[in-house]
Amino acid sequence: MAAINQEAIQALNLVLGNLMPDSLRSGVEAITTLSIQSVDPTGIGGFIELNPGGTAYIHGRRIDARYMVILHGNNLANLQASAGIVIDAFMGAEKESLLENGILKIAQSGNDYQALGGANRELKLTFNLTYEYRQTPEALEGVISEIPVNLSLDPGGD
Repeated sequence: MAAINQEAIQALNLVLGNLMPDSLRSGVEAITTLSIQSVDPTGIGGFIELNPGGTAYIHGRRIDARYMVILHGNNLANLQASAGIVIDAFMGAEKESLLENGILKIAQSGNDYQALGGANRELKLTFNLTYEYRQTPEALEGVISEIPVNLSLDPGGD
């Protein structure tokens, strides 16, 4: 897999991690899973634009993914309240904020509740999303920015 694809997936993981609430209800643990459906070049062959200084190309990738949040707990009320917190964090986020972070589209595609035996319960929340990654151009090194006019190539300095 191309390096830019790996960068895009890592960036998406970071964005989704930042969207996840810091704390859930007592006794509820969250496990997250990211399933990549597709990674495609954005723009023309991955080229989006020149950076503002015109010294480097900006490339990008568009990712379609499924993000699953699995909540484990033994108190049904806390499990349901935690599910509401997670859903609000993803579906209630400001559209501008999502776009600034590269999330073009997000939708909850389902939830699945299971009693695991005893008091243990599991609730799976699934979100489908489209994410666009823009690779930050690296600074160019070794480029001659100015050519001296009166340059002497004489080793004696004359």
